[in-house]
Amino acid sequence: MCKRVACSVLHSITHPRNTQHATRNTYHGSSASKGLYKQRMSEITVTLRYYNIIKDAVGCAGETLALPAGTTPTEMIVFLCQRYPHLRPIALRADGGLSPHLRVFLNGQVARPQHLAAPLHDGDEVMLFPAIGGG
Repeated sequence: MCKRVACSVLHSITHPRNTQHATRNTYHGSSASKGLYKQRMSEITVTLRYYNIIKDAVGCAGETLALPAGTTPTEMIVFLCQRYPHLRPIALRADGGLSPHLRVFLNGQVARPQHLAAPLHDGDEVMLFPAIGGG
C-alpha cells in the first residue's frame, strides 16, 4: 500500500468547516467535479520515511503523499493513523494528541511543537521514529 498517494480525503479531516469541498474530495463524483476540486485546492508533495516499529506498522520504509496545501505535520500523522490502524497506538495518545513516544523530524531537523503546528511545504521530508530509551 505504500506508494505515491493523493490524500484528498485529508482535506475533510483537517478542514471540517469547509463542507463544500468535503463532498467533492472523495473522487466518487463526476470527472468535472474532480477537475473543479483540483482547481480549487492546491496540493503539496511530502516524502515520508518510517523507521523501526513504525516501518513495521505501516508496512514500508517510506512513501510520497500529495496533501492539501496548509496541512500540518500533526494533521498528516492523524491521517496516517486512520490509514494505517497499527500506527495509532505508536503515534497517538488515547486523547488523540501526539504520543510522547513518537519522534518527528522535518527536513532532517527535530520537529518542535511549533513546527508540528505549522503547515508543511512542497518537497518537505518527514521522518517518523519511535522514541528509543536505554542505557
